[in-house]
Amino acid sequence: NELKAQGINVIGLGAGEPDFNTPQNIIDAAADSMNKGFTKYTPSGGLPALKDAIINKLERDNHLSYKRNEILIVSDEIYEKLLYNGLTHYSIAETSEDIKARTIVVNGVAKSHSMTGWRIGYAAASHSTSNPTTTSQYATIEAYNGPQDSVEEMRKAFEERLEIIYPKLNAIPGFRLVKPQ
Repeated sequence: NELKAQGINVIGLGAGEPDFNTPQNIIDAAADSMNKGFTKYTPSGGLPALKDAIINKLERDNHLSYKRNEILIVSDEIYEKLLYNGLTHYSIAETSEDIKARTIVVNGVAKSHSMTGWRIGYAAASHSTSNPTTTSQYATIEAYNGPQDSVEEMRKAFEERLEIIYPKLNAIPGFRLVKPQ
């Protein structure tokens, strides 16, 4: 904090609070759901609007087509938006129709939308596997349906950090890293 006060750009690599704020439209969606009284137990299968947002997101970003009651999720793809050097994420579910029918993808908004403390992700399946709070579900609907520019802004900042720290760590004698992609 002392260096920041001097106007020096500091990149903190320690554990602690996330350094990207949750986008305002997502906070507003969560507050709106609370103001409307959506603080009780949610349907065990989740909000239909959230299922639709996930289905739309998978079609838009991953070119996968699902219906509400199909298995939607395949593998842990929480970092799908945080790729560097022009790489593109491909889900294992894209491999074949057979594999798509037999897989489960786990994802969420913690990394891509700076919602770490919100504790929400998804694992769409033929049965209910969890019951996140209604407020978090409404915030996630907005995360997927709202503006996406903050996701790219955060990815670029992470890539800049990678380009700074990776060569420095690899310069340590006897210390070799595989560069994250």
